[in-house]
Amino acid sequence: MIYTSAVYGPDRPPAFGSDFQSTYLADWLRWAGVHDQTEIHFRPNLATADAATARKLAHERADEQGRLFLHP
Repeated sequence: MIYTSAVYGPDRPPAFGSDFQSTYLADWLRWAGVHDQTEIHFRPNLATADAATARKLAHERADEQGRLFLHP
C-alpha cells in the first residue's frame, strides 16, 4: 500500500490528525486474508519546502517492492 497525505504526518502535532488510513486498511486486508503487506508512506505537509527528496525515496521504495513482487 502507498499512503500519502498533506495534513497528517507522524512528526506533526495532534491537531493535524491521526493515522486512521493505514491502520484501517492494513487491518481490513488482514481480515480478508492478505497478510503479506508492504507499506510506503509519503506524507509531506502543505508547508513542506522540499518534498522532492521524500518523494524520490518513496518512488525508490515502490520500485524496490515492485521488483521483489515480480521476482521474489
